Amino acid sequence: MGAFSLNGCGTRYLGRRWQSDGTYVTTKWITLFFLPLVPLNSVRVIEGGIGGNNPIGFGFGSAKVIPAPLDLRLVAQVYVWEIGSALFLMVGVPMLNRLVDKIF
Repeated sequence: MGAFSLNGCGTRYLGRRWQSDGTYVTTKWITLFFLPLVPLNSVRVIEGGIGGNNPIGFGFGSAKVIPAPLDLRLVAQVYVWEIGSALFLMVGVPMLNRLVDKIF
């Protein structure tokens, strides 16, 4: 149930959508260079107390992980956020750099 990634390639849990009962849903992804490619599954996480092992790597406490249906809203949010951030870094930063060079 855990995720493993080496240099951003592998599987990672991305996104977190809080539920009204205090739990949250997160989605496991196949990633390539930290970019999400394919959502594998979603899980509902019930945070526990301090101590213990957290199988998905969030926080320092223990957690109970329950399989959940793939959360398409969370999948869309992750795509928008991660891909949008990557595009900004690849396109927006160089454009800002050229703009600053022209001003100064």
